[in-house]
Amino acid sequence: MQSSITEYCATIYNQRQTVTSEQLKSIFDSIVDELNDENYHPTTDDYCTIINTLKPISCFILLDQSIANNEIFHSIRNRLSHILNQWSQDDITLTDRDECLFREIVEFFMAMIKHLRTTNQVSSSNFKTWFLNESFFKTIATTLEDIPLHSSKYLNQDQNMISFMKLIESIQLFQAGNDHIRNNPNILLLLNSITKCLCSSTYIETLKNIDIKSEKRNEFENFILGRCPSFCAWFRGKFQITMITGLCLNNMLKSYQEIYDLFLPSINDWEYALMESIYYMTALLRYVAFYPSTRKYLKANLKIIDSMLIILNSNCLLDNILKTMNYNSKTNLTDSAISFIFNLINDFNMLTIIKENSFFSKEMFLGLKNAQVDRVKLHALMILSKILNEQDIANLDDMEELTSVFMEYLSKAMNDSCCSFQDVPVESLLICLKAFIQHDEIKEEIAKQNYFSLLIRCVTQNNLHVDLVLQISLEIIWSLTFNNRIREMLINNYEPFFVYLKEILVNSPEEGVQAAAKGILWKLANDSSARKGIGDIDENNTSGKKYDIMISYSHSNKDVCHQIYQNLINLKYTVWLDFKNMQESTLESMANAIESSETILVCMSNPYKQSPYCQSEAQYAYTRHRHIIPLVVENKYRPDGWLGFICASKLYVDFTKTDFEQAFQKLISQIQHHRQKNTIISPSSAMNHEIKEPINHDEGTTSTIEVQPITSEQHTHVEEQESVSIDESNYNCRYMEWWTHEDILNFLHDKKLEIMKLLFENEQQFDGRSLYALYERCQSNIESNYQLLNSQLTYNHNDHLPYVTYIRFISEVQKQLNPIDIKYTLRYFC
Repeated sequence: MQSSITEYCATIYNQRQTVTSEQLKSIFDSIVDELNDENYHPTTDDYCTIINTLKPISCFILLDQSIANNEIFHSIRNRLSHILNQWSQDDITLTDRDECLFREIVEFFMAMIKHLRTTNQVSSSNFKTWFLNESFFKTIATTLEDIPLHSSKYLNQDQNMISFMKLIESIQLFQAGNDHIRNNPNILLLLNSITKCLCSSTYIETLKNIDIKSEKRNEFENFILGRCPSFCAWFRGKFQITMITGLCLNNMLKSYQEIYDLFLPSINDWEYALMESIYYMTALLRYVAFYPSTRKYLKANLKIIDSMLIILNSNCLLDNILKTMNYNSKTNLTDSAISFIFNLINDFNMLTIIKENSFFSKEMFLGLKNAQVDRVKLHALMILSKILNEQDIANLDDMEELTSVFMEYLSKAMNDSCCSFQDVPVESLLICLKAFIQHDEIKEEIAKQNYFSLLIRCVTQNNLHVDLVLQISLEIIWSLTFNNRIREMLINNYEPFFVYLKEILVNSPEEGVQAAAKGILWKLANDSSARKGIGDIDENNTSGKKYDIMISYSHSNKDVCHQIYQNLINLKYTVWLDFKNMQESTLESMANAIESSETILVCMSNPYKQSPYCQSEAQYAYTRHRHIIPLVVENKYRPDGWLGFICASKLYVDFTKTDFEQAFQKLISQIQHHRQKNTIISPSSAMNHEIKEPINHDEGTTSTIEVQPITSEQHTHVEEQESVSIDESNYNCRYMEWWTHEDILNFLHDKKLEIMKLLFENEQQFDGRSLYALYERCQSNIESNYQLLNSQLTYNHNDHLPYVTYIRFISEVQKQLNPIDIKYTLRYFC
């Protein structure tokens, strides 16, 4: 005898082409009554009949608001929970009918979710009311945690693993791109359980046991190595950082590095199964690099950076990325590795670590910028924006193409409905463009190719103004105004833009936006001539100075700069320092501070050079002929471009090479040395010089400083300090005869001739002329001079000079005898 459920389903099936939502609601209610009847016990066959009846019906009808939350869907969901509970029990094996129902329900749910996404009804539909059920998700989470714990039970259940994977995939699809859904607490339940899978020994051992020659994985491997990491790698909710922190706290970075150590030596032999598995693991690590709070875990696992660079250097991946435009497992792995590196370089400390890595080379990323896949090409360009110096940019053969491609990507992101291109938002693109345009050649290309109007759009197109987009856009335009051609173009062709700037000044609640807009107007108004009523100022003229010292710095380096400030204050110097890095100070107050200060400390770093605020300060101090003391506050930083020009030939103090106190003493020696030379401070008065009233932002009391005469030892100490070069590889920009002692040491270091450095590092007078003389002697008699140098090295350092190294030294010096066009060095004087 047929059950009532079968009869109801037959009615629906017969009317499936014409049935309305109202008719369905009535029949659904009758079926639910039957299912809930205490005297009736629904079977698996009953639910199979219901599902098979519903599948042919259009989702437009099933998801109508009047029935989308009908109790029949609750009953189907609960039946799936029952199946999952049975499946995870040790003593229960699912019947064939249960396995079939498992598959049919999951496919039914997937079809409904795909329809919701296609019709943009994910947020509005009542479907989420019954689907995002706490009890249901707890059951799924329990099953997820059981799989790695009792993996042997699930190894040979391919069909059930496929059904379970599709269930997880349907949830992943449902929450993707919808903050309301993906931030639901029930999604967190699922995320926590998947994270436990990825932290399990089962995950690591399964991955270690993959055959590098295997073309495919079994269904258990697909789940544990594919679906689980995929869910986490593409999850964008607010719980993402919780998930990534969980991976780090469970010491998974060490385990993941073990995987790289095991397989990377054979990377060129990998087939799909391993390539895809390593890709998903690498995709997860991108987010460890993304969040500042999780980067600290990388510092204890820096070998992971080695692994990423090895991946990017592998021949099989390079060949693939330079030839194919399609995404495949190799493309995906390259994409994940380069994304990891990009996420790290936004941290200047991590950028330094990467640049010092033995597997790092600029050539690697110069090659990857030719990738056929846009996302990889884009990330390569963004990395290059942070690692290339002025000389590198000048040596590029395709600078015009590089600029045009980057600006094209920016344009595509601006025109996109989500304001992004290849999942990279406009803001990230602008941050990298800001780094690029610190180089004069890039400024010239932007002017030449007329991309300035695109940047004006970034300012005036309101839908783009998410987070810091408006502020960064204005800062880029401000930096570009230091280029003569762009400055004239802006003045002559963009009058409406000036009106808009004034509206921003009046109406913007953002201090950074106001400061950048004022900076543009100030630069244009004050650049062509000196400020009214102020003539050229002699740096030795300290009459009327309110401050002893002004500190010009980037907020990124605030810790060491504030420490310098405090130590100077403790010594009773009067010091001007903008604690909020120009966000509330006006440029007029900055200009007044420069003119009212005896000495300007320029705190050099990459962020300093990229900042238009800092460039305005430094260039104004230079044009006002202030006494400038350059300080290095970023490890191994060497200034180039406009900053290198301003600080060229000046003695500088490096706060990264020695401890703080030693560097600070060098700074005090320089300040005192300058004062001793100052004609206003006579020798008789130098012992007790009265200082003007100090700035009030620290102590409001007038203080004095006792300036000690410079001893011969102190004077020598000052003379031994290093001189700033015009760019990061300064010896490449000048004839050898012009080299300083520091240039020679840098040259030997760059050429990996450290053994030769031992011969010259204590010979402070050994300059470029001396090196050239030595080279000529070596050329005239190679063997005898080798014996001479080797004997000196043995006697003074108890070391041996390899003959091959000696020959390479002569060869490297010879290469330096044909420097680049000297116009490059002198261009800033034009």
